[in-house]
Amino acid sequence: ADGNKANNVRRSEMKIGKYDGRSCLETFLITFETCAEYNQWSTRDKFVQLLGALDGNVRQLVHCCKGDMTYDGLVSKLRQRFSSADMLEQYQNELRARRQKPSETLPEVANDIERLSALGYPDKTPEYRDRIFNLPAFLNAVADSELNFQVRNKEPKTLREALNKATKFESLMKDRNTKDAQRPRGNVR
Repeated sequence: ADGNKANNVRRSEMKIGKYDGRSCLETFLITFETCAEYNQWSTRDKFVQLLGALDGNVRQLVHCCKGDMTYDGLVSKLRQRFSSADMLEQYQNELRARRQKPSETLPEVANDIERLSALGYPDKTPEYRDRIFNLPAFLNAVADSELNFQVRNKEPKTLREALNKATKFESLMKDRNTKDAQRPRGNVR
């Protein structure tokens, strides 16, 4: 009796996010396929859902989909235009040029560097990427020159080590600056 009761309970439908071409297509497609399987979509449902998930400039593919386009055809078009294999050089260039934005935290910079590194060098191990690509990219990205110097001076071996040292130094520098700002200014006798 309990088995039948469980079968009669309706599962909530799993929702798929949008794809705008700025993230890894293969990761999106894996998530999409998982969602489609869970929701028990037909091939036609998958086609319609995938079309609906396209966002931004990627939505322009809709113009290519008039007529006889199928789910597999749409996936093929997406891979031709947005696959990581075609975009490796772009991700590698973004990684090399990555700099901390004024409102960006150090953990945000580190996370984005790891993302760009994984997309740009998918055939390398995480350990190799960390040592050869992530650490140098992070050290080059840190905007504050004093903080950058302090971290480099400690000779970190990994991105995580550099991030930990950078956040510690950043905290100490903020504390020092707060104390300096609280000191009375002017001539003290």
